[in-house]
Amino acid sequence: MVRKKVSIRGFLLFLNEKFILSIEHKSAEERSVNQYCNVRIYFNLQQRRMKIMKRISDELFVTGENRTYSLDDVIAIRIQDGEFYFLGWMENAERYSIQWAKSNSKIERDLLIASDDVYDAITSCKDYNKVENDWLMDDKGNLLNKDDHEYRNPYEKFLSCINPYQRNGKSDPDDHDIFLMTQKEFGDCIDALRDGDYVFVIE
Repeated sequence: MVRKKVSIRGFLLFLNEKFILSIEHKSAEERSVNQYCNVRIYFNLQQRRMKIMKRISDELFVTGENRTYSLDDVIAIRIQDGEFYFLGWMENAERYSIQWAKSNSKIERDLLIASDDVYDAITSCKDYNKVENDWLMDDKGNLLNKDDHEYRNPYEKFLSCINPYQRNGKSDPDDHDIFLMTQKEFGDCIDALRDGDYVFVIE
């Protein structure tokens, strides 16, 4: 039997329109709450083994109120025509905090879904290590790129280089797809996501 590809966004929209209100008529806070609840419903129905997965707002990701994760937990992946590509990740290094892939680093779909470690799946892709360092610092932690001073921290700089969520050709620069989850949850959900750029915080 051929399994039909599921669009999480479509499922969330269905839930909002069917049981509550359309997403567009809600405030950002209400939408975040509804999306979180609906993602929980979806995966409880499909897997019944979710632990912590939730969608994080841009502001919460940047400001880090009660942040339990570190730079090393943040990864950006692009899904395009059903294929997966490594965009970049954050790193707690002495002289930089971000690394961007210089080329289209395609990640093997089966490996990404089946792997217990998303980092292993990424480092297994060809030319993954051809990266460009960003958020550069000197040995005292001072930023070397003057343009970086317009950002509050490396988390905000990271988001500025990721495409925001788009719907019907429209997007909000302050509305990215950012998900906090475990390694297991990542493997359970990644094959259900539609095309777009995603930021994953893997705890």
